[in-house]
Amino acid sequence: MLHALKAIASGGALAFFLAGSVHATVIKSFFVPANDGTTATNGQILEFDSRSGDFVGVLAASQGSSQIQGLTRGPDGNLYGSYLSLCALGCIDGRVLRILADGTVETFVTPGSGGLYSPLGLTFGPDGNLYVTNNLGDVLRYNGTTGAFLDVFATGLAVPQDLAFGPNGNLYVSNGVGDSISAFDGVTGASLGFFVAPGAYGLDAPIGIAFGRSEDLYVASFPSNTIFRFAGGSGALVSVFDLPYQDGFDTLLDLAFGPDRNLYASIRLSSGGGTSFVELDPDSGVVLGQFASLAPGLAFNTGMLFVDQACSSLKSVEGQASGCFAPRPVPEAGTLSLFAAGLLALGLMRRRAIA
Repeated sequence: MLHALKAIASGGALAFFLAGSVHATVIKSFFVPANDGTTATNGQILEFDSRSGDFVGVLAASQGSSQIQGLTRGPDGNLYGSYLSLCALGCIDGRVLRILADGTVETFVTPGSGGLYSPLGLTFGPDGNLYVTNNLGDVLRYNGTTGAFLDVFATGLAVPQDLAFGPNGNLYVSNGVGDSISAFDGVTGASLGFFVAPGAYGLDAPIGIAFGRSEDLYVASFPSNTIFRFAGGSGALVSVFDLPYQDGFDTLLDLAFGPDRNLYASIRLSSGGGTSFVELDPDSGVVLGQFASLAPGLAFNTGMLFVDQACSSLKSVEGQASGCFAPRPVPEAGTLSLFAAGLLALGLMRRRAIA
């Protein structure tokens, strides 16, 4: 405490206290959902090291017949997944589950809430609420704290897949059937038309989307194994990355930016199953290597997610789908009282100096 007070007297109070007042543990995780079509491991969430790609373990266990369609992180630090299962008589049980740090899984959005039928991509918006793409052609909004249905935020979509809030605050959604990217006012949900028109530049069945450090939008087109990069302001084509096929007819599904600012893509292999997560240079599209992989038999949809303190350099929106997040450090117990004591000591020293 004496050293701390000396630091305050020398003018380094705030920096000294804040530097020593948070947990030193560096969070570095890469989460992906895994499905295999059986009740044994269907709907798992797997964790890898976000720097090395080494497998860490299973965060959330199987959810029976439920498959994970998307994964994101909430402002509360928990993970949220869109789950889908085929139930009796051909109905579809679509819901959103919350995954706690200890792997506990609980219902956040109940089946059918607000017309939820088949949830795919999901993200938390700047307003703290949860936005979910619904297979029926809309984006539904839910209370970010309770999971209660709020409204149909956006409509007129063609089998919407992934979604992301852009640097300008507007919402962008990939139309899996419409071969396009739609834009909506991020506050009102009013349609802003097509950010990328249907079929423009050869865009075909876009799935995962992510904004990069350049504020450009990167889009995964799975039939052609191609990544499209569009200018964040205009939607004009910047470049096209044709990924090399690794195993016959690959399926490119999702994109995310890592803590090293490089681009990562998930490629589902056609023969033998499994998924390869590859690292790319975001400017040239050159494949830098394989980062991680899922064993044959395990399939990946969308929702690859980096949770790493170094991600703050990307200036990503908190809760962004298919993104990269910097967890907020939690002050240790007693930090505020120490800080208050330090300010009090500083005031006393100043008074004595004046006297």
